[in-house]
Amino acid sequence: VKRIIIDDGWQYCYGEWDPNSNFPSGMAALARRLRKLRFEPGLWICPLIAEPHSRIAQWHTEMLAQSEGGDPCLAFECMRRYGFIIDPTRDDSKRWLHDLFSRYADMGYGYFKLDFLGSTLKARRYHRNVPRAQMMREVIGPIYEATKGRATLMGCGYIYDGGNDLVQITRVGSDIHATWKETRSNAVTVAARFWASNRVWITDPDFAVCRGPDTSKDPDRGRLRCILIGVEPGETRRTDDSGRPWTEGFDTIRHHEAQVLLSLVIINGGAVNLSDKLTTLNDRGLDLIRRTVAAPRGGAPLPLDLFSSERPSYWLQPTATGFRTLLINWSEKPAELSLDLTPHGIHAVKARDFWTDATVRITDNRVTARLAPHWCQLLEFDRADN
Repeated sequence: VKRIIIDDGWQYCYGEWDPNSNFPSGMAALARRLRKLRFEPGLWICPLIAEPHSRIAQWHTEMLAQSEGGDPCLAFECMRRYGFIIDPTRDDSKRWLHDLFSRYADMGYGYFKLDFLGSTLKARRYHRNVPRAQMMREVIGPIYEATKGRATLMGCGYIYDGGNDLVQITRVGSDIHATWKETRSNAVTVAARFWASNRVWITDPDFAVCRGPDTSKDPDRGRLRCILIGVEPGETRRTDDSGRPWTEGFDTIRHHEAQVLLSLVIINGGAVNLSDKLTTLNDRGLDLIRRTVAAPRGGAPLPLDLFSSERPSYWLQPTATGFRTLLINWSEKPAELSLDLTPHGIHAVKARDFWTDATVRITDNRVTARLAPHWCQLLEFDRADN
């Protein structure tokens, strides 16, 4: 673990990027403490959202993007949190962005996660008429100038038209949760953007998490009830699809569902960001996370059945010493999966099971696995052994 990122929740509000009461010593002291511990400090900021009670929204309405009628508009909404859009085409907005990120880079923050970037396009009128494809550069340009040579920038909700010279890392999927439903969903977004991984930028599949009843002993696991924000006065009951809060983690006593998510993170070949409460993971959970962060990063993956199945079950990834294969059973029934290596110019006789360290013999140059529902097989092949 090389970097610790302070995510959403440290700030007073969106648009007013000063620490709240949870950080009484301030953000500069926190950065110094993390660097003393030999971690690089990172910070989450959504640079262009201003909540209605922020100073910008109250006192500098001229800096806000507008509706069709010419008034500032609440163009941002997430989890019933509303906000105005700061107009990135204005010179005063650009100065504000530059000064904000220069201040935190001066404190020692070497990584910035820029969130909700795509929300910029939801307003209708701006100070200058800028093509939509240019808008990301209007936003990130002053941030890049303020942090150039001092910090890594990660774009979340980033519009790809903005190019790859201003951001080094880009989120490629939606928010992940430690659930099978979310793992199934994010597998598609990771697969669809395989072409960018380690070619255009480092891709971020969102968090690598494994928490659940058999991997974590956190007494607060499942305590949050985020779904309640959607309950209306006239409703009788509101739950998620499973009838339980997704904050409980993977919903069965089967840690292999976590293995599928973590295998996707590894096969993606990009960023690996942990988000479990690590001090509460048990031995099984810690083993999953340790293996994930210790895995040598491979190249861009190839989802072999991307265009022939609802979600890819067969993956191939080059590594510095050979390659990896990943087979996933997405179904609710046991299934036998088989991958012929010959069409890919590969010949192999044995491999190592990533999660168990067991040696797997390869017959007829085919990777074959009989997998239970929600199960996967991640194999590592070394050229020296084949």
